[in-house]
Amino acid sequence: MVAGALRRLGIGALDALLPPHCLTCDAPVEAQGGLCADCFGKLSFVSAPFCVRCGVPFPHAGMGTPMADGAWCEACVEAPLPSPQPARRCAMTPAPRR
Repeated sequence: MVAGALRRLGIGALDALLPPHCLTCDAPVEAQGGLCADCFGKLSFVSAPFCVRCGVPFPHAGMGTPMADGAWCEACVEAPLPSPQPARRCAMTPAPRR
């Protein structure tokens, strides 16, 4: 209970000194690590087909190198990661510019 109160106090102090801002455009947001409404609207959620190792979307089905666990992108075939990474579930359109 005391730890939770101290945590909230610390977050409040940090937000007062460094107000939360959008991760892509620096607009004010409610909480650290969030996106503003404009940037969130530019997200496009990734759906199949995509690389099962890194989540890079493919332009159409049939792309990628067939592997036992699904299609891999060229980068994953050339230099496989030691373990599968969590797949990306969204992409910014157009890419953010900072």
